[in-house]
Order: sequence, then C-alpha cells, then structure tokens
Amino acid sequence: MTELLPGPFAEAAMHLIMAKYLNVVVACSLIAVIQLWAEQWYRGRPIFRLRLSILLSLIGLSLILKWAVFPAMKKQHLRAHKPSATAEDQQTGARAYRTWKTGFYFIHLIVLGGAFSHLMYISQGQSDYRVVGVQQFRG
Repeated sequence: MTELLPGPFAEAAMHLIMAKYLNVVVACSLIAVIQLWAEQWYRGRPIFRLRLSILLSLIGLSLILKWAVFPAMKKQHLRAHKPSATAEDQQTGARAYRTWKTGFYFIHLIVLGGAFSHLMYISQGQSDYRVVGVQQFRG
C-alpha cells in the first residue's frame, strides 16, 4: 500500500480496509458464540462458562475497537493530516495517532489470542464439537 500511495493516503486507505475488517471480526465472534450455544443446547449439556466468557470478552473487545479506539485513531489521523492544520496540530495529532494505533494493535493482539485459543479448543480431537456418535443418525 505504501508503494502505491504516499504516507498519509496509505494510512487512510488502511482505515477503509480496517473498518471492514472490524465488521468481519465482530460477525465472526457472534457466530462463534451462537455455534457454542447451539452445540451445547443440541447435546443437552450446560455451556462451558470459561469458553463462553472468553467469547463474550472477544465480542466486547471487538466492539471497543470498532466503536471507541478506531474512531479516535481515525480522528487523530485526520487532525494531523488535514490541509489547514497548524504545525502544532500536526505534531499533537501525529503523537495521539501513534498512541491510539499502539492501543489498537495491543487490544487486537488480545482478540487474536482469544480467537486462536477458541480455534485450538474446537479443533482438538476430543472436543465436544467433533465427537459424533452413531446413535445420532439412527431414527
């Protein structure tokens, strides 16, 4: 992206892509919770509370990223790179943008870790998701 567009425009293009990406992350988190609930309900077992709390935390963090951190980061980027910005606004906006961007990546790393944890849980051979008995297919 930085080879095609100059610095601030490449960051703005990244913001467009990141907005769509955050929508996908929130949707996937919701699908994971629905899948966990449906699997446990179908098997007649109680929902594993730790797994549910991890998934709900992922949704919460994803929504914080989408509705709080990302808009603030985008606002500071616009503040630093708008044409009528003074030198002080550019420096303050650039510093605040770097701070918000670091926070965004930190929270996003936590979300990715939780998603990886859930992936490892459901992809185990002895996981409840993958165990299908012969009795389930008899009428």
